[in-house]
Amino acid sequence: MTIHTASPPIPLPDVIHADELPGPTALAWLQRQGKAVLVDAATAVSTLVPDSVPRRAEVAARLLPRRCTACGLLALWVWEGGTFPARLEALCAQQSKTPVPHSVRLLQRRLAPGESMDIAGLEVTTPLRTAVDLACLPDDVFDERVGAGHFVTFLVHHGLSMHDCLVRVEQNCRAVGYGTGRRRLEALEARPEVRLLLTPLRSAPARRREPAGKRPAGCRPGPARRRSPPSVPSPVRRTG
Repeated sequence: MTIHTASPPIPLPDVIHADELPGPTALAWLQRQGKAVLVDAATAVSTLVPDSVPRRAEVAARLLPRRCTACGLLALWVWEGGTFPARLEALCAQQSKTPVPHSVRLLQRRLAPGESMDIAGLEVTTPLRTAVDLACLPDDVFDERVGAGHFVTFLVHHGLSMHDCLVRVEQNCRAVGYGTGRRRLEALEARPEVRLLLTPLRSAPARRREPAGKRPAGCRPGPARRRSPPSVPSPVRRTG
């Protein structure tokens, strides 16, 4: 009696290329099965990428031209994971000499010192710069791909405040989407539940010493204490 056992599924690579699959429709089949997200007609990213910032950074680095910095929704994916963005954006100070895939949108913008960092070979915007770029997205893109709740959660995860973002937006007032970003940040900051989430837990401040004879506001004088008379030492009797 022969027992046939199913062979274990072949693990998918993080970045999947159509020419590595057995048929021309295999990439679309993987997308329909929820196992991959299409980047373009010939490339996809596995939905089983490990939940690790360095691993996601390695994936993004393989999809971008050299000397470019991942930003916006791609940077959000690197930092937080979740659904891979349908369109990749990257900052590039100079015109790239290498062929750029149609799925990558290069933005000719400059970064201030300290606004990007290297993770596993990928240059990516810092969480603060990423938050500012997300805040400046058009309303329809922000609502569909980010959302206010996800945005606030991102700030909480990275110890950022709405004030930090507003200061950075003011410093870059000529950037695209500056007005939208400022309006969105101020609207979120005005929500009580957002202020509660972004209020850092601080130790109780040291009590201030009041001047002599002055009581803090709202304090009532307590009952007067009866003081006992000072003890008088008994006279020393000399003997002799």
